[in-house]
Amino acid sequence: MKRNIITQKIVLLFILFLPLSFTFRQEVNAVCPDAWQNEKNAVVRIKSGKGQFWTGTLINTTLGDNNPHHYVLTHGFSKTSGSNDLSDWEFYWHYESPWCYYDGMPNAITTTGARVVAKNTCSTFVLIELDVDPAEQWDITPYYMGWDRSDEIVTDLTLIYHPLGSIKKIQHSNSAIEKESVSGCYVNGIVDVYPEWSTGYWAWVSQPGSGADGVGGSPLLNSDHKLIGYYLWDDCLGGGCTDIKRYGNFSWAWEGWNKPDSTARLKEWLDPLNTGQVTLEGRGCQKTIRLSQPPISLQRPMVYHAVENIISKQEIDNNRTVTYKAGTEIVLMCENRGTGFHAKPGSNFHAYIEELDCNGSKAISHSPQGDGNSTDNMRGSTSKSSQLQATHEISLFPNPNTGSFQMETNFPLSDIGNLKITNIMGVPVYETQNVTSNTIQLQNAASGQYFVVMILKDGSVLTQKMMVQR
Repeated sequence: MKRNIITQKIVLLFILFLPLSFTFRQEVNAVCPDAWQNEKNAVVRIKSGKGQFWTGTLINTTLGDNNPHHYVLTHGFSKTSGSNDLSDWEFYWHYESPWCYYDGMPNAITTTGARVVAKNTCSTFVLIELDVDPAEQWDITPYYMGWDRSDEIVTDLTLIYHPLGSIKKIQHSNSAIEKESVSGCYVNGIVDVYPEWSTGYWAWVSQPGSGADGVGGSPLLNSDHKLIGYYLWDDCLGGGCTDIKRYGNFSWAWEGWNKPDSTARLKEWLDPLNTGQVTLEGRGCQKTIRLSQPPISLQRPMVYHAVENIISKQEIDNNRTVTYKAGTEIVLMCENRGTGFHAKPGSNFHAYIEELDCNGSKAISHSPQGDGNSTDNMRGSTSKSSQLQATHEISLFPNPNTGSFQMETNFPLSDIGNLKITNIMGVPVYETQNVTSNTIQLQNAASGQYFVVMILKDGSVLTQKMMVQR
């Protein structure tokens, strides 16, 4: 008996530590394949006001970083009538397991509210505009999926989806796609896939012929990591099922089959500049990243990159490797003593000021001032990526206050190189490099939470939370 137990443990360990770079045919957790980590961040779990689940794709437009709109492409409820107001719909971001081979449930990171801007019951797509910018929320690092409307036949396909509304999965196939003329308004409007996957591997389709199973709207991607279609249903209509999976044709949705106006096609929304582009690269440019939850991946080093700022309240556990890269500033927030940012002993934490443009090209790189190996607890905030020295202390009183307060330190004010006060979104409301008084007066500061960030001339950084109540 004891020998059998030991064998089972060895097998389990072997499974957990398999290489992460592999060719996948069955569904695996989306956190696994290294090559698809950007694209998976574009895929969002959708819950309707009636409790139905879909999968949607945050999709790029030719406006790029200048686009004030945030569109999600999906399928399914386009056949239903009713209001285009989706104010009670929920969008779940990074809803994925941190493990490759274990379906651990993630914390829910959600935004709420959207409206339908275009839909077509023939091409069976729905284009949704979100009420909020996901990049401005805590713990969301969105990616805007690229697309290809060339309508070319390809043989290397990938699907990312939320089966039955559960954690994010990914599958790959080397099968070719083919067009098929279908009766009604679907003539040449459907891409049929004859995959190598057996019906068993696709057993999550809860209702044959239906997309309301969490999978409807899932992006079909080519080998260039661009969207070419979106999942519709199994070919189970009219009796027995086959292995054929049906996908909406992105090229047909672009023009809006049989309904050539902006409310029934994609091109005016995804190419508002009327460039005529046939393909568009994906986009992951994010100016500010706000982090409060622990890194999702337990199996690979995590790297967060922001063009401008990273603001973190994360706790980084031991045996984790986490890297922050920002172009302007990295702020490690301590809300209260013992809470907020915390790199535990045994973690491997790095922070760099490294300027990149929005295309990911390195512009300027600065070496980190810390050694990156976290053998001591780390707290504080930094624009120079330096490690907090425990010998420096600061306290504020009164706290809460009306905007006027005093700072008490165990070091002279002349040691302060920069004093900055920011609101909860990281926006500075006060800054000086010449601190001559312990008393600070904020003019016209609104009620709310603020952070006093003190950067000393030796590179040490101190942060304290402060409440203003007027």
